[in-house]
Amino acid sequence: MERYERLYMSDDSDVVRSAAHHARIIAALRSADIEAAAVALGENWTYGFERLLLMNFDGGQS
Repeated sequence: MERYERLYMSDDSDVVRSAAHHARIIAALRSADIEAAAVALGENWTYGFERLLLMNFDGGQS
């Protein structure tokens, strides 16, 4: 997990995007909008996974 965080959080734009994803998830949960929370969570996971794959294939340069 630490390796993933170090790679993922090395790009400021990823930190900002991740924080925005988490804010959307929290807002949806607070308003009991489970569907919106699930969509936001899915987007967060998909984006993170795609970034991780790109970093893995190009040595962390993306």
